[in-house]
Amino acid sequence: MKQQIHIAQERPAAPQARKTDVTQPARLPGDTLVSRRQVAERWGVSWMTVKRREQAGELTPVWFNCRRVRYRLEEVLRCEAAATAAGGGNAE
Repeated sequence: MKQQIHIAQERPAAPQARKTDVTQPARLPGDTLVSRRQVAERWGVSWMTVKRREQAGELTPVWFNCRRVRYRLEEVLRCEAAATAAGGGNAE
């Protein structure tokens, strides 16, 4: 009589909701992305100021690995233009 061997099959992991799934818009192939620190240096402010602008909805973050955040350069330039049009010297 042959002995039956049972092979345990791994179940696929249930999809988990991640921060990237909620906030990350699709990245297009020509997007130039800049870090929070780069934006802060460009504007002459702290990185926390950039984060506050993000929380206010003025910048849309692109998340990588749930920890790294980048911004589209196009959006940073648009924010700068809006600040200049409003009479501000920098984007703050």
